[in-house]
Amino acid sequence: MENFVLIVDDDEGYRTITSMMLKRKGFESVAVSSVNKALEVIETHRPMLVVMDFMMPGINGIEGCAMMRHHPITRTTPIILFSASNDPTLCDRTLDAGANVFISKMELHRQLIPNVQQLIGVTL
Repeated sequence: MENFVLIVDDDEGYRTITSMMLKRKGFESVAVSSVNKALEVIETHRPMLVVMDFMMPGINGIEGCAMMRHHPITRTTPIILFSASNDPTLCDRTLDAGANVFISKMELHRQLIPNVQQLIGVTL
């Protein structure tokens, strides 16, 4: 499978919502519950974009983003990191870790698709 968006979130509800938002715009997605599972997926399939939650057990989104930036398959893949946290330093920390965009989970429904379109260069 090529040309898919990889969704990484431990919350099944958000994985489902994010997948549905992308599907309505014609994007295929693969949704996994952890960074470790995401790394397994990218061993065999190259995503065109990664959408990842910050707060996850084990490896959090910032650590996962840094790991993906060091992986040869996802070194240059656009990454959107999102979070429900209201930590004012989180946006800067996610961008420093290699994310292209940070989105508040409260704004995900409004900001996801425009950011996906901008990062992969398509207009829907």
